[in-house]
Amino acid sequence: MEKTLCRPCAEGFGSIGKIKALTGKAVKITCDACGRRRFGLRYEVEEKKPAVPRLDANKTSLYKLVSEFQVLPTMSRTRFSKTPRTRSWWLRWDGGGEICEAYLSESWGDAVLSIRKKDWDGVTTYQEAFRLPVDKLREPGMIE
Repeated sequence: MEKTLCRPCAEGFGSIGKIKALTGKAVKITCDACGRRRFGLRYEVEEKKPAVPRLDANKTSLYKLVSEFQVLPTMSRTRFSKTPRTRSWWLRWDGGGEICEAYLSESWGDAVLSIRKKDWDGVTTYQEAFRLPVDKLREPGMIE
């Protein structure tokens, strides 16, 4: 497909696919990728398909996924957080004298959901991990 790109965006596209300049001289354009008004060229871009689908979650989608494996309190009684600089998410809740947490992350192309329950003393009383197929994550919209 043809795109009008500034130089920084063209270099970024070069790392994820094939890119070939169609014109020789840079002119003032509005970049299709970043929307900025810069000097750039018209390019032919062939994007590669990612080998591994990227995981994406929010509180609602993670709550629905975990509720298939565990009994959860209402959504307002759970705490959701994202692990910085990774594609991993936590869902924590208090479960009748136990601290419960679910951890969703990527591992070798699959998603892994780990559920752990601890006493208030910090002793783990229950832990189980589930390898989730990509098809199960497409339905709630957790795949980019």
